[in-house]
Amino acid sequence: SYRPKRVSPDKNLSMKKKTAIDFSSYAGRYDNTKDFDHYLLQFKFEKLKELRSKLGDTLELGCAMGLMTELLIPLSKTLDIVDASEEYINHVRQMVQERFSKRLKDIRYTTLLFQRYRPDRKYDTIVLSGVLPALPKPVAFLKMISEWLKSKGVIYITSHNAYSLHRRVGKRMGLIKDVHTLSARDTALFGHRKVYDLDTLIADVQRAGLVVKKQGGIFLKPFPNSQMEGLTDSMIRAFYMVGNEVDPHLLAELYVIVGLP
Repeated sequence: SYRPKRVSPDKNLSMKKKTAIDFSSYAGRYDNTKDFDHYLLQFKFEKLKELRSKLGDTLELGCAMGLMTELLIPLSKTLDIVDASEEYINHVRQMVQERFSKRLKDIRYTTLLFQRYRPDRKYDTIVLSGVLPALPKPVAFLKMISEWLKSKGVIYITSHNAYSLHRRVGKRMGLIKDVHTLSARDTALFGHRKVYDLDTLIADVQRAGLVVKKQGGIFLKPFPNSQMEGLTDSMIRAFYMVGNEVDPHLLAELYVIVGLP
């Protein structure tokens, strides 16, 4: 099956912090099927499904290798997929043709920066997974996409968590100066501009005129990705389940489901 060419992690992380990320060539740098992030995507989807079992007319902003896309399709009436990377879009299109041949008419693709996208329909669900920290004007962007919602539609937003357990440990070890400090991975690989905590994420949502309907955290992550990859599937699943029992401020990912007032 189609896979974009990847470059070495060392080259990824050698990019200068202030260099703008070229999202059109993003697929050459990041393949989340070969990264611990594929577990996190699964868990982020599971949380969405727990909170919203039917997604209706859905917009996915950022498809990457299609791991989330594949999970969204069975719950969606229609699905519009937007990504700046033509390689990602081509990969996802092929995956859909192979695995969802009866749903082809329900799924549309657009290769474009999110900020330039203008839909011709409104949505019941907009999925914004890990995108907001990379946007230069997140509040303005949220205001814009709020106009794409149906009256009872929602936006599902996820983001890395500044106060997560592994960031707190990293600070104690002197690996980062502050829990809100951007790592080399944050900047070079994802183009992130900030690290949200739950309060700052909710503040941006509210400044955009949106109302928080659900909020919380996902996955208790004690170690960096490189060390988490050495755990068994059952251990990783256990950390996810325990994450549902502890303070969400300690968890690796934040989520909010937001809607119109």
